[in-house]
Parts: sequence; structure tokens; C-alpha cells
Amino acid sequence: MKRIILACLLLSAGVLAACGDDDPAAPTPVLSEFQLSVTGDVTETATGPAWFGADVDDDGEPVFALLLGQDTSRHLVIAGRSGSARPGTGSYAIREPDAAAGAWSLLHLLSDGDELLGMFVADSGTVTITESTPQLLRGSMEFHATGVLGQEDATVRVTGTFRAAPAPGR
Repeated sequence: MKRIILACLLLSAGVLAACGDDDPAAPTPVLSEFQLSVTGDVTETATGPAWFGADVDDDGEPVFALLLGQDTSRHLVIAGRSGSARPGTGSYAIREPDAAAGAWSLLHLLSDGDELLGMFVADSGTVTITESTPQLLRGSMEFHATGVLGQEDATVRVTGTFRAAPAPGR
């Protein structure tokens, strides 16, 4: 499952690189956005764009990813799971990266400009999908994550909603 996190990071890098290549003649995209409330060793709110898509990991295995944020976001959340299929409506468990197949893995990055301030890996939580179409993935998430904030161990609890559009170039 650690490969899922790596693959999701690679997918997010591709999404972030493609974000600046908007075609002015392209149809109006689906509004993509997220809102998060973070508590614990970090207490703040976050908003920004949300994307989803499928890719393959280093072993050629398919992964599906949900990306909340972009390269300029203070909070960047990358959630992924094995398989390329877009999930249907329902609630899905978030587990540690080494958990059983079918669960989501989630990484939460906190930055200040180009400086990475913290990196958190979710150890529990839920992704709930309330609408799932080829053009829209809508739902909510709540998770508890542990990691490093600066030089210290830290924990955060995050709740939020998202309305994700297909990742650019996917």
C-alpha cells in the first residue's frame, strides 16, 4: 500500500504540472473545490481545487487518486486506493498504508510556499462518496493522521467536503 501513496504523489505531480495548461477554447470545467477543518497540532481551515483520476504505480498496478489542493496550497491532501475504477457512492475506510486491499490511503502535506512544514499519514477515517459520475466526484472525508510537523511528532484531525473534477490531462 505504500506504493499507492507513491503513485498518488506521482499522479498529483502530473495534475499540478497540467494545471497551468488550460485551453481557452475548452468547455467550461466542472467547479472543483474542497473545504477542510483541521484541528490538533495545527488548527485552521483550508479551501481550494479538487481533482480525481486514475494512473499506475511503479509496478504498473492501477491506482485511483483524489487530490485536494495544488502546488500553491498550504494544505494538500492526496487520497488513493488500489484499482483504476472510480468509486461508487458509499463510505470507504481510510487505513494506514500497509492495511488490507480496498481501503484508502491518505497523505496530508502542510507547506508555506516552497517550504514543507509537515507531513501526515492517515491512520483511520472515512471517505464518503455522495455523487460519482465521470465528470464529478462529490463527498466528504474525516480522518486522523500522525506525522512530523517541523522537527516534532504531531497529530491532526481533519473533516471536510469536496467536489472534484477529472484531473487535467486525464
